[in-house]
Amino acid sequence: MAAAHFSNVLELIAGDQTTDRIAVGSLARAMEHRSVDALLLILALPMAIPIPAPGISAPFGALLMLASTELIFARGKLWLPSGISARSISREYFARFTTRVIPALRRVEHFARPRMTWLTRGWGVRIVGVICLILAVIIALPVPMGNVFPGIVICLLGIGLIESDGLLIGIGLVAAAVVLGIVILASSLFLNLVNAVLNGHLIW
Repeated sequence: MAAAHFSNVLELIAGDQTTDRIAVGSLARAMEHRSVDALLLILALPMAIPIPAPGISAPFGALLMLASTELIFARGKLWLPSGISARSISREYFARFTTRVIPALRRVEHFARPRMTWLTRGWGVRIVGVICLILAVIIALPVPMGNVFPGIVICLLGIGLIESDGLLIGIGLVAAAVVLGIVILASSLFLNLVNAVLNGHLIW
């Protein structure tokens, strides 16, 4: 029997009325063997589909770095510090979050299926981990709208891992190269502008 889509798992967690809050550790355990891939996706979704929650980029970026590191070392299971594992969010907020992201998530899941699986294991997973780590650093930086496109790319890579879809991972890697190119170019232009201002070469 095929594993449930990630959107279905999110829906089940959001619909559980046994508690008013959801701990990060409980959320990770609910994802079972997909915990690292799933946490990547959960943390990247608010970046890709902006949720009204100012100031989340830095902490979410830090958590994304942690999850990415787990992929690089291929431990297969997510380790969370006790302080982070005990942190929780209200079920009401989580339900609103899932209501907003599930339609977009299901559109991608409809396209995703197991293929080119050599990209979804071994060295392929480590490459995804390195790319996600770099993108997570960008998300954590205070760059206006600098979290949206990296968030979208991490979402693509996360779904690719969850659904064992190497084609989706390949698309995500190409998109990551484009995003990194834009970031490098924008950073270079910004540094040149700052240097011109400091040296008095900029004429208004």
